[in-house]
Amino acid sequence: VNITYIATSNFDPPHFGSKIVPGQPTEYVIQDLQPLTTYEFTVAVLNNVSDVVGSSSEENVSAMTDPLVPGMPNITSLTPVSSTELKVTWFLNTDPLTQTMIDSFDVEYYIDGENPTEPVIAINAPATMTIIPNLMKGTTYGVRVRANNSAGPSKYSTPVTARTDIDPPTQVTDLVITAFTFSICISWGAPTDDGGQNISEYRIEIWDMSEYVTENFILVDTVGSNILTYTIEELGNDTDYRVRVAANNTGNGEGALGPYSSVNATTNEPIPIDNEIVLTVDLYTLTAFTVSVNWTVTSENMEFRLQVKLLDDDFDPDDFTIFTGDVRGTIITNLQPNTEYEIRLIRSEQSGCTRRTSPTVSFTTIELEVEVSGPGNGTGNGTVTEGEEVVLICDLNTGGAPPDVQWMRVDEDIPDDAVVDGNRLIISDPQVEDSGDYTCLSRNVSFTFSLLVNLLLPQPSPSPSPTSPIEKATGGLPQSSPSLSPTSPIEEATASSNIDYVVIVVPLCVVILLAAQVLFIILCAVIYRSGRKGKGRDGDVHNNQVPVQLNKAYGRHVTHHISTAVPNPVGEYETVMSYEPEYERLPGDTTEEDYI
Repeated sequence: VNITYIATSNFDPPHFGSKIVPGQPTEYVIQDLQPLTTYEFTVAVLNNVSDVVGSSSEENVSAMTDPLVPGMPNITSLTPVSSTELKVTWFLNTDPLTQTMIDSFDVEYYIDGENPTEPVIAINAPATMTIIPNLMKGTTYGVRVRANNSAGPSKYSTPVTARTDIDPPTQVTDLVITAFTFSICISWGAPTDDGGQNISEYRIEIWDMSEYVTENFILVDTVGSNILTYTIEELGNDTDYRVRVAANNTGNGEGALGPYSSVNATTNEPIPIDNEIVLTVDLYTLTAFTVSVNWTVTSENMEFRLQVKLLDDDFDPDDFTIFTGDVRGTIITNLQPNTEYEIRLIRSEQSGCTRRTSPTVSFTTIELEVEVSGPGNGTGNGTVTEGEEVVLICDLNTGGAPPDVQWMRVDEDIPDDAVVDGNRLIISDPQVEDSGDYTCLSRNVSFTFSLLVNLLLPQPSPSPSPTSPIEKATGGLPQSSPSLSPTSPIEEATASSNIDYVVIVVPLCVVILLAAQVLFIILCAVIYRSGRKGKGRDGDVHNNQVPVQLNKAYGRHVTHHISTAVPNPVGEYETVMSYEPEYERLPGDTTEEDYI
Protein backbone atom coordinates (compact mmCIF):
# COMPACT_ATOMS: atom_id res chain seq x y z
CA VAL A 1 0.00 0.00 0.00
CA ASN A 2 1.39 3.34 -1.00
CA ILE A 3 0.45 6.23 1.32
CA THR A 4 1.30 9.83 0.55
CA TYR A 5 0.41 12.94 2.58
CA ILE A 6 0.86 16.66 2.36
CA ALA A 7 -0.05 19.46 4.77
CA THR A 8 -2.66 21.76 3.47
CA SER A 9 -2.46 24.14 6.47
CA ASN A 10 0.45 25.40 8.50
CA PHE A 11 2.52 24.64 5.40
CA ASP A 12 5.23 27.17 5.95
CA PRO A 13 7.43 25.34 5.37
CA PRO A 14 5.33 22.64 3.63
CA HIS A 15 5.24 19.29 5.32
CA PHE A 16 4.70 16.15 3.15
CA GLY A 17 5.84 12.58 2.84
CA SER A 18 5.00 9.05 1.75
CA LYS A 19 5.04 5.53 3.13
CA ILE A 20 5.12 2.11 1.37
CA VAL A 21 3.46 -0.40 3.61
CA PRO A 22 4.09 -4.00 2.58
CA GLY A 23 1.45 -6.69 2.68
CA GLN A 24 -2.22 -6.01 2.70
CA PRO A 25 -2.69 -3.62 5.63
CA THR A 26 -6.00 -2.00 6.25
CA GLU A 27 -4.70 0.75 8.59
CA TYR A 28 -1.53 2.53 9.34
CA VAL A 29 -0.39 5.21 11.82
CA ILE A 30 1.65 7.99 10.37
CA GLN A 31 3.82 9.67 13.00
CA ASP A 32 5.85 12.84 13.30
CA LEU A 33 3.17 15.00 11.83
CA GLN A 34 2.72 18.57 12.90
CA PRO A 35 0.06 19.31 15.55
CA LEU A 36 -3.01 21.25 14.70
CA THR A 37 -2.38 20.72 10.94
CA THR A 38 -4.69 19.55 8.06
CA TYR A 39 -3.22 16.86 5.86
CA GLU A 40 -4.33 15.42 2.49
CA PHE A 41 -3.79 11.65 2.42
CA THR A 42 -3.68 9.53 -0.78
CA VAL A 43 -3.80 5.71 -0.60
CA ALA A 44 -3.16 3.26 -3.57
CA VAL A 45 -2.65 -0.50 -3.71
CA LEU A 46 0.35 -1.89 -5.62
CA ASN A 47 1.16 -5.30 -7.16
CA ASN A 48 4.25 -6.72 -8.87
CA VAL A 49 3.22 -6.29 -12.55
CA SER A 50 4.72 -2.88 -13.03
CA ASP A 51 4.91 0.41 -11.25
CA VAL A 52 2.33 1.84 -13.63
CA VAL A 53 0.03 -0.99 -14.55
CA GLY A 54 0.35 -2.57 -11.15
CA SER A 55 -1.16 0.45 -9.20
CA SER A 56 -4.76 0.73 -8.36
CA SER A 57 -6.77 3.87 -8.43
CA GLU A 58 -6.12 6.37 -5.60
CA GLU A 59 -8.31 7.24 -2.69
CA ASN A 60 -7.99 10.67 -1.02
CA VAL A 61 -8.92 11.76 2.51
CA SER A 62 -8.24 14.85 4.61
CA ALA A 63 -7.73 15.07 8.41
CA MET A 64 -6.38 17.47 11.00
CA THR A 65 -3.95 16.50 13.76
CA ASP A 66 -4.85 17.33 17.39
CA PRO A 67 -3.43 20.41 19.04
CA LEU A 68 -0.82 20.31 21.79
CA VAL A 69 -1.78 20.80 25.48
CA PRO A 70 -0.95 24.23 26.84
CA GLY A 71 2.45 25.01 28.12
CA MET A 72 3.12 25.45 31.87
CA PRO A 73 2.03 28.87 33.14
CA ASN A 74 4.38 31.15 35.08
CA ILE A 75 3.19 32.90 38.29
CA THR A 76 4.28 36.50 38.24
CA SER A 77 3.19 37.51 41.78
CA LEU A 78 1.56 36.28 44.96
CA THR A 79 0.77 38.95 47.56
CA PRO A 80 -1.45 39.21 50.63
CA VAL A 81 -4.57 41.29 50.25
CA SER A 82 -5.71 40.90 53.87
CA SER A 83 -5.37 38.49 56.75
CA THR A 84 -7.58 36.01 54.83
CA GLU A 85 -6.83 36.68 51.13
CA LEU A 86 -3.98 36.30 48.64
CA LYS A 87 -3.77 37.73 45.12
CA VAL A 88 -2.10 35.62 42.43
CA THR A 89 -1.23 36.63 38.80
CA TRP A 90 0.33 34.57 36.00
CA PHE A 91 0.94 34.51 32.24
CA LEU A 92 1.04 31.89 29.48
CA ASN A 93 2.41 32.08 25.92
CA THR A 94 0.44 29.86 23.52
CA ASP A 95 1.42 28.74 19.96
CA PRO A 96 -1.57 29.17 17.65
CA LEU A 97 0.02 26.83 15.13
CA THR A 98 0.15 23.93 17.56
CA GLN A 99 -2.23 24.79 20.38
CA THR A 100 -5.85 25.63 20.52
CA MET A 101 -7.06 28.48 22.63
CA ILE A 102 -6.93 28.16 26.45
CA ASP A 103 -10.30 27.30 27.89
CA SER A 104 -9.55 27.82 31.63
CA PHE A 105 -7.00 27.83 34.40
CA ASP A 106 -6.86 25.86 37.64
CA VAL A 107 -5.47 27.70 40.72
CA GLU A 108 -4.46 25.32 43.49
CA TYR A 109 -3.50 26.53 47.01
CA TYR A 110 -2.43 24.74 50.19
CA ILE A 111 -0.76 25.44 53.54
CA ASP A 112 2.96 25.56 53.03
CA GLY A 113 4.65 22.38 54.12
CA GLU A 114 1.62 20.19 53.39
CA ASN A 115 0.99 18.13 50.28
CA PRO A 116 -0.91 19.99 47.54
CA THR A 117 -4.53 18.90 47.49
CA GLU A 118 -7.86 20.41 46.82
CA PRO A 119 -9.30 23.02 46.85
CA VAL A 120 -8.79 24.28 43.30
CA ILE A 121 -10.24 27.48 41.91
CA ALA A 122 -11.25 27.36 38.20
CA ILE A 123 -10.66 30.61 36.35
CA ASN A 124 -12.03 31.01 32.83
CA ALA A 125 -9.64 32.21 30.18
CA PRO A 126 -8.45 34.68 29.20
CA ALA A 127 -8.19 35.93 32.86
CA THR A 128 -4.69 35.61 34.36
CA MET A 129 -5.36 36.88 37.94
CA THR A 130 -7.51 35.91 40.86
CA ILE A 131 -7.93 36.48 44.63
CA ILE A 132 -7.86 33.42 46.84
CA PRO A 133 -10.38 33.97 49.68
CA ASN A 134 -11.14 32.42 53.08
CA LEU A 135 -7.58 31.77 54.10
CA MET A 136 -6.24 31.52 57.63
CA LYS A 137 -4.71 34.62 59.24
CA GLY A 138 -0.99 34.86 59.34
CA THR A 139 -0.58 31.58 57.47
CA THR A 140 1.87 30.82 54.68
CA TYR A 141 0.35 29.23 51.60
CA GLY A 142 1.76 27.64 48.47
CA VAL A 143 0.02 28.43 45.13
CA ARG A 144 0.39 26.91 41.64
CA VAL A 145 -1.53 27.30 38.32
CA ARG A 146 -2.23 25.13 35.25
CA ALA A 147 -3.96 25.87 31.90
CA ASN A 148 -6.62 23.83 30.05
CA ASN A 149 -7.45 23.62 26.30
CA SER A 150 -9.15 21.16 24.04
CA ALA A 151 -6.13 18.88 24.27
CA GLY A 152 -6.23 18.77 28.06
CA PRO A 153 -4.51 20.39 31.08
CA SER A 154 -0.96 21.62 31.19
CA LYS A 155 1.56 20.89 33.90
CA TYR A 156 1.29 22.91 37.13
CA SER A 157 3.51 25.91 37.47
CA THR A 158 6.34 26.06 39.96
CA PRO A 159 4.77 26.78 43.41
CA VAL A 160 5.08 30.24 44.94
CA THR A 161 4.53 30.96 48.67
CA ALA A 162 3.18 33.93 50.59
CA ARG A 163 1.67 34.58 54.01
CA THR A 164 -1.58 36.23 54.78
CA ASP A 165 -1.59 39.36 56.89
CA ILE A 166 -1.76 39.39 60.70
CA ASP A 167 -4.61 41.11 62.50
CA PRO A 168 -4.53 42.44 66.06
CA PRO A 169 -5.81 39.84 68.51
CA THR A 170 -9.25 40.17 69.95
CA GLN A 171 -9.90 41.17 73.56
CA VAL A 172 -8.79 38.97 76.42
CA THR A 173 -11.62 36.94 77.92
CA ASP A 174 -12.94 36.48 81.43
CA LEU A 175 -11.11 39.38 83.07
CA VAL A 176 -11.56 39.08 86.86
CA ILE A 177 -10.18 41.40 89.54
CA THR A 178 -9.71 40.73 93.26
CA ALA A 179 -8.74 43.61 95.53
CA PHE A 180 -6.88 43.35 98.82
CA THR A 181 -5.67 45.98 101.28
CA PHE A 182 -2.64 47.16 99.35
CA SER A 183 -2.77 45.05 96.17
CA ILE A 184 -4.96 43.93 93.30
CA CYS A 185 -4.90 40.51 91.66
CA ILE A 186 -6.24 40.09 88.13
CA SER A 187 -6.80 37.02 85.99
CA TRP A 188 -7.90 36.63 82.38
CA GLY A 189 -8.23 34.21 79.50
CA ALA A 190 -6.56 34.20 76.09
CA PRO A 191 -8.31 35.97 73.18
CA THR A 192 -10.61 33.89 71.02
CA ASP A 193 -8.68 35.07 67.94
CA ASP A 194 -4.93 35.62 68.09
CA GLY A 195 -5.02 37.59 64.82
CA GLY A 196 -3.03 35.06 62.86
CA GLN A 197 0.09 35.06 65.05
CA ASN A 198 0.77 33.64 68.48
CA ILE A 199 0.25 35.98 71.39
CA SER A 200 3.64 37.37 72.36
CA GLU A 201 2.72 39.21 75.57
CA TYR A 202 0.01 40.80 77.65
CA ARG A 203 0.08 44.47 78.56
CA ILE A 204 -1.24 45.49 82.00
CA GLU A 205 -2.12 49.10 82.82
CA ILE A 206 -3.71 50.83 85.81
CA TRP A 207 -5.47 54.12 86.44
CA ASP A 208 -5.64 55.62 89.94
CA MET A 209 -9.10 57.14 89.77
CA SER A 210 -8.78 58.61 93.26
CA GLU A 211 -5.92 60.81 92.08
CA TYR A 212 -6.83 61.47 88.45
CA VAL A 213 -10.36 62.39 87.41
CA THR A 214 -9.71 61.96 83.70
CA GLU A 215 -8.37 58.75 82.22
CA ASN A 216 -4.68 58.34 83.02
CA PHE A 217 -3.50 54.77 82.54
CA ILE A 218 0.12 53.92 83.26
CA LEU A 219 1.94 50.76 82.30
CA VAL A 220 2.35 48.32 85.17
CA ASP A 221 4.07 45.46 83.38
CA THR A 222 4.16 43.23 80.31
CA VAL A 223 4.06 39.47 80.89
CA GLY A 224 4.57 36.45 78.71
CA SER A 225 1.82 34.70 76.79
CA ASN A 226 1.81 31.83 79.28
CA ILE A 227 0.93 34.08 82.24
CA LEU A 228 -2.76 34.70 82.85
CA THR A 229 -2.65 36.14 86.39
CA TYR A 230 -0.90 39.12 87.87
CA THR A 231 -0.75 40.90 91.23
CA ILE A 232 -0.22 44.64 91.39
CA GLU A 233 1.47 45.48 94.68
CA GLU A 234 2.22 48.62 96.68
CA LEU A 235 -1.12 50.25 96.05
CA GLY A 236 -2.88 52.67 98.33
CA ASN A 237 -5.48 51.35 100.71
CA ASP A 238 -9.14 52.26 100.22
CA THR A 239 -8.37 53.58 96.73
CA ASP A 240 -10.37 53.26 93.49
CA TYR A 241 -8.52 51.81 90.53
CA ARG A 242 -9.28 50.77 86.97
CA VAL A 243 -7.16 48.00 85.50
CA ARG A 244 -7.03 46.97 81.86
CA VAL A 245 -5.32 44.18 79.95
CA ALA A 246 -4.63 43.74 76.22
CA ALA A 247 -3.03 40.97 74.20
CA ASN A 248 -0.20 41.64 71.81
CA ASN A 249 0.86 39.43 68.91
CA THR A 250 3.68 41.62 67.66
CA GLY A 251 6.53 39.53 66.33
CA ASN A 252 9.07 39.75 63.53
CA GLY A 253 8.01 43.32 62.94
CA GLU A 254 4.38 42.34 62.42
CA GLY A 255 1.28 42.10 64.52
CA ALA A 256 -0.36 44.62 66.78
CA LEU A 257 -1.82 45.27 70.21
CA GLY A 258 -5.40 44.17 70.59
CA PRO A 259 -8.21 46.09 72.26
CA TYR A 260 -8.21 46.46 76.05
CA SER A 261 -10.52 44.84 78.54
CA SER A 262 -10.91 46.81 81.78
CA VAL A 263 -12.46 46.43 85.23
CA ASN A 264 -12.72 48.55 88.41
CA ALA A 265 -11.79 47.69 92.01
CA THR A 266 -11.23 49.33 95.40
CA THR A 267 -8.33 48.27 97.63
CA ASN A 268 -9.76 47.74 101.09
CA GLU A 269 -9.88 44.03 101.77
CA PRO A 270 -7.18 42.31 103.88
CA ILE A 271 -5.99 38.89 102.82
CA PRO A 272 -8.34 36.41 104.48
CA ILE A 273 -6.80 34.20 107.17
CA ASP A 274 -6.94 30.47 106.59
CA ASN A 275 -6.41 28.49 109.80
CA GLU A 276 -5.75 25.37 107.75
CA ILE A 277 -2.40 26.89 106.82
CA VAL A 278 -0.27 25.93 109.82
CA LEU A 279 3.03 27.80 110.08
CA THR A 280 5.44 26.76 112.85
CA VAL A 281 8.83 27.87 114.10
CA ASP A 282 11.26 25.15 115.18
CA LEU A 283 12.57 26.61 118.44
CA TYR A 284 15.16 23.84 118.70
CA THR A 285 16.90 25.30 115.66
CA LEU A 286 16.54 28.93 116.70
CA THR A 287 19.89 30.76 116.75
CA ALA A 288 21.03 34.34 116.85
CA PHE A 289 20.95 34.54 113.05
CA THR A 290 18.73 31.75 111.69
CA VAL A 291 15.54 29.84 112.34
CA SER A 292 13.86 26.86 110.68
CA VAL A 293 10.16 27.17 109.78
CA ASN A 294 7.72 24.58 108.48
CA TRP A 295 4.15 24.64 107.20
CA THR A 296 1.34 22.26 106.42
CA VAL A 297 -1.46 22.89 103.90
CA THR A 298 -4.35 20.84 102.57
CA SER A 299 -4.40 22.17 99.00
CA GLU A 300 -2.18 21.28 96.08
CA ASN A 301 -0.94 23.17 93.02
CA MET A 302 -0.36 26.22 95.14
CA GLU A 303 2.22 28.95 95.31
CA PHE A 304 3.46 30.03 98.74
CA ARG A 305 4.93 33.38 99.72
CA LEU A 306 6.82 33.55 102.99
CA GLN A 307 7.10 37.04 104.47
CA VAL A 308 9.37 38.12 107.35
CA LYS A 309 9.31 41.44 109.18
CA LEU A 310 10.33 43.07 112.43
CA LEU A 311 7.62 42.75 115.01
CA ASP A 312 6.68 46.45 115.04
CA ASP A 313 6.84 46.93 111.24
CA ASP A 314 4.27 46.26 108.53
CA PHE A 315 4.69 43.47 106.03
CA ASP A 316 6.35 44.74 102.88
CA PRO A 317 4.23 43.51 99.93
CA ASP A 318 7.34 43.33 97.76
CA ASP A 319 9.45 41.42 100.28
CA PHE A 320 8.70 37.71 100.08
CA THR A 321 10.19 34.36 99.09
CA ILE A 322 8.20 32.14 96.70
CA PHE A 323 7.91 28.36 97.17
CA THR A 324 6.09 25.97 94.85
CA GLY A 325 5.52 22.27 94.53
CA ASP A 326 5.98 20.03 97.54
CA VAL A 327 8.24 22.39 99.53
CA ARG A 328 6.99 22.53 103.11
CA GLY A 329 9.76 24.28 104.99
CA THR A 330 12.83 26.49 104.81
CA ILE A 331 15.55 28.16 106.90
CA ILE A 332 15.32 31.91 107.36
CA THR A 333 18.79 33.48 107.44
CA ASN A 334 20.41 36.89 107.90
CA LEU A 335 18.49 37.65 111.08
CA GLN A 336 19.77 39.90 113.85
CA PRO A 337 20.51 38.64 117.38
CA ASN A 338 18.04 39.28 120.19
CA THR A 339 15.42 40.67 117.80
CA GLU A 340 11.67 40.05 117.62
CA TYR A 341 10.32 38.95 114.24
CA GLU A 342 6.93 38.08 112.80
CA ILE A 343 6.26 35.81 109.84
CA ARG A 344 3.30 34.69 107.75
CA LEU A 345 2.71 32.36 104.80
CA ILE A 346 0.46 33.48 101.93
CA ARG A 347 -1.07 30.77 99.77
CA SER A 348 -2.29 31.56 96.27
CA GLU A 349 -3.49 29.49 93.35
CA GLN A 350 -0.99 29.23 90.55
CA SER A 351 -3.78 29.87 88.00
CA GLY A 352 -5.99 32.35 89.80
CA CYS A 353 -6.34 35.10 92.36
CA THR A 354 -7.53 33.10 95.34
CA ARG A 355 -5.21 34.17 98.15
CA ARG A 356 -5.18 33.18 101.81
CA THR A 357 -2.71 33.78 104.63
CA SER A 358 -1.74 31.84 107.70
CA PRO A 359 -2.02 33.39 111.14
CA THR A 360 1.14 35.33 111.93
CA VAL A 361 3.83 33.70 114.07
CA SER A 362 6.38 35.63 116.12
CA PHE A 363 9.74 34.64 117.61
CA THR A 364 12.83 36.23 119.14
CA THR A 365 16.34 35.31 118.05
CA ILE A 366 18.93 34.34 120.63
CA GLU A 367 21.06 37.10 122.08
CA LEU A 368 24.57 36.99 120.72
CA GLU A 369 27.22 36.64 123.40
CA VAL A 370 30.88 37.04 122.52
CA GLU A 371 33.67 36.02 124.87
CA VAL A 372 37.39 35.63 124.28
CA SER A 373 39.32 33.17 126.39
CA GLY A 374 43.08 33.01 126.61
CA PRO A 375 45.96 32.58 129.04
CA GLY A 376 45.89 33.89 132.53
CA ASN A 377 42.57 34.18 134.26
CA GLY A 378 40.57 32.89 131.28
CA THR A 379 38.69 35.87 129.85
CA GLY A 380 39.33 39.57 129.67
CA ASN A 381 43.09 39.63 130.18
CA GLY A 382 46.03 37.36 130.65
CA THR A 383 49.80 37.23 130.91
CA VAL A 384 52.41 35.05 129.27
CA THR A 385 56.20 35.04 129.04
CA GLU A 386 58.08 35.67 125.84
CA GLY A 387 58.09 32.62 123.58
CA GLU A 388 55.13 30.98 125.34
CA GLU A 389 52.47 30.15 122.72
CA VAL A 390 49.24 32.14 123.01
CA VAL A 391 45.86 30.83 121.84
CA LEU A 392 42.92 33.25 121.99
CA ILE A 393 39.52 31.61 121.43
CA CYS A 394 36.48 33.64 120.40
CA ASP A 395 33.36 31.91 121.73
CA LEU A 396 30.08 33.11 120.23
CA ASN A 397 26.91 31.91 121.82
CA THR A 398 24.73 31.95 118.71
CA GLY A 399 22.58 28.96 119.56
CA GLY A 400 24.00 27.24 116.50
CA ALA A 401 27.10 27.08 114.37
CA PRO A 402 29.12 30.26 114.96
CA PRO A 403 29.43 32.63 112.04
CA ASP A 404 32.74 33.83 110.72
CA VAL A 405 34.71 36.01 113.10
CA GLN A 406 37.28 38.70 112.49
CA TRP A 407 40.34 39.34 114.63
CA MET A 408 41.77 42.82 115.11
CA ARG A 409 44.31 44.48 117.34
CA VAL A 410 43.46 47.84 118.84
CA ASP A 411 45.56 50.64 117.31
CA GLU A 412 48.12 48.18 115.96
CA ASP A 413 48.52 45.34 113.48
CA ILE A 414 48.23 41.72 114.47
CA PRO A 415 51.71 40.13 114.71
CA ASP A 416 53.02 38.84 111.41
CA ASP A 417 53.47 35.32 112.72
CA ALA A 418 49.93 35.15 114.13
CA VAL A 419 47.61 32.58 112.54
CA VAL A 420 43.81 32.88 112.39
CA ASP A 421 42.19 29.45 112.53
CA GLY A 422 38.42 29.91 112.49
CA ASN A 423 37.54 31.46 115.81
CA ARG A 424 41.08 31.03 117.18
CA LEU A 425 44.03 33.43 117.06
CA ILE A 426 47.36 31.67 117.56
CA ILE A 427 50.57 33.58 118.36
CA SER A 428 53.27 30.93 118.46
CA ASP A 429 56.20 33.11 119.55
CA PRO A 430 54.88 36.20 121.37
CA GLN A 431 57.25 39.04 122.16
CA VAL A 432 56.98 41.93 124.59
CA GLU A 433 55.93 44.26 121.76
CA ASP A 434 52.99 41.92 121.00
CA SER A 435 51.32 43.02 124.23
CA GLY A 436 48.04 44.82 123.61
CA ASP A 437 44.29 44.53 123.18
CA TYR A 438 43.00 41.91 120.74
CA THR A 439 39.38 42.13 119.57
CA CYS A 440 37.09 39.40 118.22
CA LEU A 441 34.33 40.83 115.99
CA SER A 442 31.25 39.09 114.59
CA ARG A 443 28.05 40.65 113.29
CA ASN A 444 28.99 44.02 114.84
CA VAL A 445 29.34 42.39 118.26
CA SER A 446 32.85 42.36 119.71
CA PHE A 447 34.88 41.43 122.76
CA THR A 448 38.41 42.58 123.59
CA PHE A 449 41.10 40.59 125.37
CA SER A 450 44.12 42.37 126.91
CA LEU A 451 47.30 40.37 126.48
CA LEU A 452 50.51 41.07 128.41
CA VAL A 453 53.77 39.46 127.33
CA ASN A 454 56.47 39.49 130.02
CA LEU A 455 60.16 39.85 129.28
CA LEU A 456 62.00 36.58 129.67
CA LEU A 457 64.50 37.19 132.59
CA PRO A 458 68.01 35.73 132.47
CA GLN A 459 69.07 33.75 135.53
CA PRO A 460 71.48 35.77 137.78
CA SER A 461 75.05 34.51 138.10
CA PRO A 462 76.37 33.47 141.62
CA SER A 463 78.30 36.21 143.46
CA PRO A 464 82.08 35.57 143.58
CA SER A 465 82.49 37.52 146.83
CA PRO A 466 83.06 35.63 150.08
CA THR A 467 80.14 35.03 152.38
CA SER A 468 79.84 37.78 154.94
CA PRO A 469 78.64 37.14 158.45
CA ILE A 470 75.38 38.93 157.76
CA GLU A 471 74.76 36.76 154.64
CA LYS A 472 75.43 33.72 156.72
CA ALA A 473 73.00 34.95 159.32
CA THR A 474 70.20 35.69 156.83
CA GLY A 475 70.84 32.78 154.51
CA GLY A 476 71.28 35.08 151.50
CA LEU A 477 68.67 37.03 149.61
CA PRO A 478 65.69 35.08 148.28
CA GLN A 479 65.43 35.06 144.45
CA SER A 480 61.70 34.50 144.32
CA SER A 481 58.84 33.52 146.53
CA PRO A 482 55.82 31.42 145.66
CA SER A 483 53.44 32.99 148.14
CA LEU A 484 51.40 36.17 147.83
CA SER A 485 51.79 39.23 150.02
CA PRO A 486 49.92 42.49 150.40
CA THR A 487 50.52 45.40 148.06
CA SER A 488 53.68 47.29 148.82
CA PRO A 489 54.19 51.00 148.22
CA ILE A 490 56.95 50.04 145.87
CA GLU A 491 54.35 48.70 143.41
CA GLU A 492 53.15 52.21 142.77
CA ALA A 493 56.53 53.27 141.47
CA THR A 494 57.35 53.35 137.82
CA ALA A 495 60.09 51.49 136.05
CA SER A 496 61.95 51.76 132.79
CA SER A 497 61.66 49.25 129.97
CA ASN A 498 65.48 49.07 129.88
CA ILE A 499 65.83 47.48 133.36
CA ASP A 500 66.21 43.72 133.45
CA TYR A 501 66.21 43.29 137.17
CA VAL A 502 67.64 45.05 140.27
CA VAL A 503 68.45 43.46 143.58
CA ILE A 504 68.03 45.89 146.46
CA VAL A 505 68.72 45.07 150.07
CA VAL A 506 66.94 47.27 152.57
CA PRO A 507 69.58 48.25 155.24
CA LEU A 508 69.96 45.84 158.15
CA CYS A 509 71.14 47.82 161.14
CA VAL A 510 73.43 45.23 162.48
CA VAL A 511 76.73 45.82 164.13
CA ILE A 512 78.88 42.76 164.23
CA LEU A 513 81.27 42.60 167.07
CA LEU A 514 84.36 40.49 166.85
CA ALA A 515 84.03 39.38 170.43
CA ALA A 516 81.08 37.55 171.95
CA GLN A 517 79.41 36.88 168.63
CA VAL A 518 76.27 35.33 169.98
CA LEU A 519 75.75 37.99 172.64
CA PHE A 520 76.38 40.71 170.09
CA ILE A 521 73.77 39.32 167.69
CA ILE A 522 71.19 39.19 170.49
CA LEU A 523 72.10 42.69 171.52
CA CYS A 524 71.76 43.94 167.93
CA ALA A 525 68.43 42.23 167.62
CA VAL A 526 67.16 43.92 170.77
CA ILE A 527 68.43 47.28 169.56
CA TYR A 528 66.81 46.76 166.12
CA ARG A 529 63.43 45.64 167.45
CA SER A 530 63.30 48.54 169.82
CA GLY A 531 64.25 51.13 167.22
CA ARG A 532 62.41 50.10 163.95
CA LYS A 533 58.86 49.37 162.98
CA GLY A 534 57.09 48.40 159.68
CA LYS A 535 53.56 47.75 158.41
CA GLY A 536 52.22 44.48 157.00
CA ARG A 537 49.42 43.84 154.51
CA ASP A 538 46.68 44.14 157.08
CA GLY A 539 47.93 47.49 158.35
CA ASP A 540 49.18 46.11 161.68
CA VAL A 541 52.55 47.23 162.96
CA HIS A 542 55.23 44.56 162.84
CA ASN A 543 58.53 45.32 164.54
CA ASN A 544 61.93 44.44 163.16
CA GLN A 545 60.68 43.42 159.68
CA VAL A 546 63.49 43.56 157.19
CA PRO A 547 62.02 43.90 153.65
CA VAL A 548 64.06 42.26 150.94
CA GLN A 549 62.84 42.80 147.37
CA LEU A 550 63.70 41.99 143.78
CA ASN A 551 62.34 44.43 141.23
CA LYS A 552 61.97 43.69 137.52
CA ALA A 553 60.69 46.52 135.35
CA TYR A 554 60.06 47.01 131.60
CA GLY A 555 57.88 49.24 129.49
CA ARG A 556 55.03 50.47 131.65
CA HIS A 557 54.84 47.30 133.71
CA VAL A 558 56.64 46.39 136.92
CA THR A 559 56.82 43.18 138.93
CA HIS A 560 58.02 42.73 142.47
CA HIS A 561 59.22 39.87 144.56
CA ILE A 562 59.19 41.03 148.18
CA SER A 563 60.08 39.04 151.29
CA THR A 564 60.19 40.08 154.91
CA ALA A 565 62.91 38.70 157.21
CA VAL A 566 63.00 38.97 161.02
CA PRO A 567 65.55 37.78 163.57
CA ASN A 568 64.64 34.80 165.71
CA PRO A 569 65.51 34.37 169.35
CA VAL A 570 68.84 32.83 168.51
CA GLY A 571 69.90 35.80 166.42
CA GLU A 572 69.37 34.31 162.93
CA TYR A 573 67.06 35.91 160.39
CA GLU A 574 64.33 33.81 158.84
CA THR A 575 61.61 34.58 156.28
CA VAL A 576 58.17 35.00 157.80
CA MET A 577 56.25 36.54 154.82
CA SER A 578 56.75 36.47 151.06
CA TYR A 579 54.55 37.60 148.17
CA GLU A 580 54.59 38.18 144.43
CA PRO A 581 51.97 40.74 143.42
CA GLU A 582 50.30 40.67 139.98
CA TYR A 583 51.60 42.93 137.25
CA GLU A 584 50.18 46.40 137.03
CA ARG A 585 49.96 48.86 134.17
CA LEU A 586 51.45 52.05 135.60
CA PRO A 587 50.45 55.49 134.33
CA GLY A 588 52.86 57.77 132.54
CA ASP A 589 56.35 57.11 131.26
CA THR A 590 58.92 55.55 133.54
CA THR A 591 62.62 56.04 134.05
CA GLU A 592 65.26 53.77 135.44
CA GLU A 593 65.44 54.06 139.23
CA ASP A 594 66.42 52.07 142.26
CA TYR A 595 63.86 51.54 144.95
CA ILE A 596 64.41 50.87 148.62
